[in-house]
Amino acid sequence: MSYVLSAVLGMAASLISGGRFSNFTNFKFKKGFLIVLGLLVQFVAQLAIGRLPYHVINNAVWINMVVFCLLFSGFWFNKKYAGIDTIALGTALNALVIMFNNGRMPVNREILSRNGLWQAIEMVEKGLDFKHVFIDESTRLVFLADIIEPPGIFGFFMRIISIGDVLITLGIGILVFEMFSGYSILDLIRGKRHRGVKCRENKYKEEKFS
Repeated sequence: MSYVLSAVLGMAASLISGGRFSNFTNFKFKKGFLIVLGLLVQFVAQLAIGRLPYHVINNAVWINMVVFCLLFSGFWFNKKYAGIDTIALGTALNALVIMFNNGRMPVNREILSRNGLWQAIEMVEKGLDFKHVFIDESTRLVFLADIIEPPGIFGFFMRIISIGDVLITLGIGILVFEMFSGYSILDLIRGKRHRGVKCRENKYKEEKFS
């Protein structure tokens, strides 16, 4: 998956710039079980989709609401990390288009067909995919839907994605970079800004009393 490739690139960038494996073991992640639980609910629901009653599948919005509530709760406790903030933004965009389309992510059927994803097409057509629905004239916020074909090596891992997925992939790379670097990019930016203000204040005092 593109997420794995992004994580590998983030780790490589961090190690090249002086990061250490020991920083990863000391990384502080608060309430991480909320994010894991959210992903687990989504994974179990996908596995059990063939055994669930149709009325449950048809009301997928409730399953997705549980998943998003768990994910965003976990994101909130770790908002100090730029990677988490980027992932949260991408997730929010995906959640927005899903909620505006009855709990399912609209997907471009032509792109699925062009990439030979026949099983995915069949599941959506039969209503057995609680996560996706084909784009049609009633689809809202189409620009946030699964309409992007990733280029190059990223396309090998994921054939079709959304703008939100792009941000999530970027955020994973940034987060892994922060894990191995041992610092939050946001804290670093705030620190530089704070030091800049202090320097200006000191310079002002020196000029005032000189």
